[in-house]
Amino acid sequence: MREGDERRVTDRTPIIACIVARANEIVTDSLLRGAEAEFDDYGFNPAALEVTWVPGAAELPLAAQVAAESGKFDAVVCLGAIVKGETDHDQHLAQAVFPALQRVALEQSIPVTLGVITADTLVQALDRAGGKHGNAGRTALTAAIEMLEVLSDFRAPARGQEPGGIDLPLSPGEPEAEE
Repeated sequence: MREGDERRVTDRTPIIACIVARANEIVTDSLLRGAEAEFDDYGFNPAALEVTWVPGAAELPLAAQVAAESGKFDAVVCLGAIVKGETDHDQHLAQAVFPALQRVALEQSIPVTLGVITADTLVQALDRAGGKHGNAGRTALTAAIEMLEVLSDFRAPARGQEPGGIDLPLSPGEPEAEE
């Protein structure tokens, strides 16, 4: 959180679809654990993070689109790992998946965040899934929460009118507001 930002507390837990690619499951399972830990650190009800597994990264955009279109979720978090093999399939896959997920976010006007690692080796992927370079699952979950806050601000009525939408904390572990 930037200096001077006010901490705000939600009146409800956001409902988030967390779509996880099964390919490279040793990596994606760690990404999921990171996202779940971050959701918990915010103090949200764990049942509000709905996890769905898909076969691989190529299937993330369609699942994200259906989740976003359902109206059931406030945000969609996509987790996957694209690891280079003997061919350049990884580049083609990443070039298809990334813009497709962005398109879903833009068309549905809800956060669709990217926790998809692209790496040359499995070791590099694991380093970004809870290893020495952090956890992209945590980062993707945090981005979803922060984007919900930004969108709530943009959708709020003009000054002097009653605010609407959801107010979300900008950092995990923030206490609930007392009434």
